Amino acid sequence: MRLIARLAPGLRHHQLRERTTAWAALKLTAPELETWMRALGVDGAAAARACRAFGIGTAALDVVLDGRQVRRRLREGTTVTALLALAAERGIDLRRR
Repeated sequence: MRLIARLAPGLRHHQLRERTTAWAALKLTAPELETWMRALGVDGAAAARACRAFGIGTAALDVVLDGRQVRRRLREGTTVTALLALAAERGIDLRRR
């Protein structure tokens, strides 16, 4: 909860609790949690879950597809399957990173 409060200081207590519950469900180590949260934002637990389900690791978040990093595309709402398709069209395997 402290990390979320630090990254998003304007959240109310119930919002902190909701986000903490969502991130805790992923059962990440503290360093993994911080990496994912800094990359996807405090509201990015669902995107992180989807990435992990498809085998996309944190290194893939820095990959640039058509001029924009994967992390930015995820923050903007691009689905993981759409990212995988775009990457495949470009000959990039996000799962191997």
